[in-house]
Amino acid sequence: MPRDLHSVERLDPRQAEPSSLPLPVELFGAIRPAITQRHIIKGLLLAGTAIVVFGHPGSGKTFTVIDWSLRIAAGEDWFGRKVQPGGVVYIAAEGQTGLRLRIEAWKRAHGYAETDIPFALIPASVDLLDPRADMEKLASVLSHLAGLWGGIVLVVIDTLAATFGGGDENSGDMAAYVTNVARLCAPWGCARLMVHHQPLNADAKRPRGHGSLWGAADTVIHVTGDSEAPARRISVMKQKDMDPGRDVLFKLKPIDVGTDEDGEQVTSCVIEPADNDALAPSKPGKRLSDKERIALNHLEKLLVAEGQLPPSVIPETTLDRKWITKVVSMSAWRSAAMSALHSPDTEPDSARTAFNRARNKLQASKIIGIWEGHVWML
Repeated sequence: MPRDLHSVERLDPRQAEPSSLPLPVELFGAIRPAITQRHIIKGLLLAGTAIVVFGHPGSGKTFTVIDWSLRIAAGEDWFGRKVQPGGVVYIAAEGQTGLRLRIEAWKRAHGYAETDIPFALIPASVDLLDPRADMEKLASVLSHLAGLWGGIVLVVIDTLAATFGGGDENSGDMAAYVTNVARLCAPWGCARLMVHHQPLNADAKRPRGHGSLWGAADTVIHVTGDSEAPARRISVMKQKDMDPGRDVLFKLKPIDVGTDEDGEQVTSCVIEPADNDALAPSKPGKRLSDKERIALNHLEKLLVAEGQLPPSVIPETTLDRKWITKVVSMSAWRSAAMSALHSPDTEPDSARTAFNRARNKLQASKIIGIWEGHVWML
């Protein structure tokens, strides 16, 4: 027979201490915010959280994640951001040969060819969906490495698809997968980073599969660009309890890693910061004129310096707030861009005409969005 909750003996709140109650209680006057957060990369990756990194093939997402992983293990700052060092385990469920080349390139580029750091590669295809498949074996390996290093701060899964077993990414299987990964990492309180694919539709700026992956993630990062772009882009699409911050631009730098059996040079790449003025095109195949690029550069700088949350008056059908987190006023962008487009030997009307043409081209190319005096980057 169900218990009558109202008949349960109650503690007198005037006499009881919060510590004596059956659930944790924080009284109003004692509530204090957690000002200091534990980062593994300052302002980007938080300790103990769920992270998703996604992008199209060739975007540079794996190069990026390898760089993060090795810098965390080595305790090296990443692009000027402080790093909290610790053990990193990289589960490479596919492309192990190429991954080893990339790690060797990083060793040579950063002077770690003869130095050991707490980083381990698990080059195996594992099933993280079925808890009876490989979870126990992985837990044993992680326990061994945690004992060897004194802990683990990050587990990388590359890729989600290659560790999804026979499941359907577009179903409730995704929630089960995310839960299994969280349980695997729970004993060490480490962050778990899942590398995933982007839908083939170039306009879909989200990870492939069921929305439960997005919902469970604390941080979602989109990597864009290709070999034709002047730079590639790292964009934080979701960041719980933190400002997503500005995008980071990077380039791939070729590194010689040795010679093959025919005496030919073998190379791979590492990532390095790109000039902040080098924009990675938001859509493959779009080529911008100098004036269009100037206008777009100034929009990006304004979004970083003055960007605000999209106002509620912008319809959901026009702006998807899951992906677009900052907008600026059209007047501010027009003023900044026209100032840059104007020169002593041109008339103000010429700068205005150049801006209007650039704005129309960027909007038609689906690089920017506009609604009644507000503008944003897509």
